[in-house]
Amino acid sequence: MKKYVASVFTAVLGGILTLGGYKLFLEKKEIHSIENSNQQPQLVSTNFSKTAATFEFSENSFVEAANKTVNSVVHVKNVSTSKGPMSLLDLMYGGSGKQTQIGTGSGVIITPDGYIVTNNHVIANSTSFRSYPK
Repeated sequence: MKKYVASVFTAVLGGILTLGGYKLFLEKKEIHSIENSNQQPQLVSTNFSKTAATFEFSENSFVEAANKTVNSVVHVKNVSTSKGPMSLLDLMYGGSGKQTQIGTGSGVIITPDGYIVTNNHVIANSTSFRSYPK
């Protein structure tokens, strides 16, 4: 019975030491600061005039719009490098924990010389990207 209790105690103590070491050395600490501000928001007066917008829809208006813009849509592929969590192998063999990720999305060509509009999350933190016709 004493051997069983000693084994359980040793296992629990080893787990506590391992978890404590991880929390102390490997886990990233995030610091959040919130500043109190007593400033009141400023009101800005606007001078918008109400205009009645009239639109004419036909049965094929969506089809016509899609046909006019389908050749402007492109596929965007980006490559980014991020620092991932370090694994045990990284610690043993000196790896950096950096990971290359490939992301994809879509965009629209808006000018004849090739300016592409896409969402920020498609190309955020990317090191390179390419666009391909869809």
